[in-house]
Amino acid sequence: MWRSAGVALCTLVIVAGACAAPPAPASAPGAAPAVRGGGIDYVALGDSWTSGPLLPEMTGDPIDCGRSAVNYPSLVAAELRVASFVDASCG
Repeated sequence: MWRSAGVALCTLVIVAGACAAPPAPASAPGAAPAVRGGGIDYVALGDSWTSGPLLPEMTGDPIDCGRSAVNYPSLVAAELRVASFVDASCG
């Protein structure tokens, strides 16, 4: 009898504690704000899927990586207006 009463009391305490817990903050203290542009540095890594070897405007060094100036990472960097962008993807 005491055991089942103890289990019920522990369950009640756990449930009450979970319900009374304050909500988590929207962002962790000290986390970088989600802003467009500004001081964001963006480095893209990836294989041939990322580098876009069949897309026009081939660029980069070495040229045989098949990196396009209009691949997905380049489009993301342009959309976010990042401060600096390095595309190290290579097919």
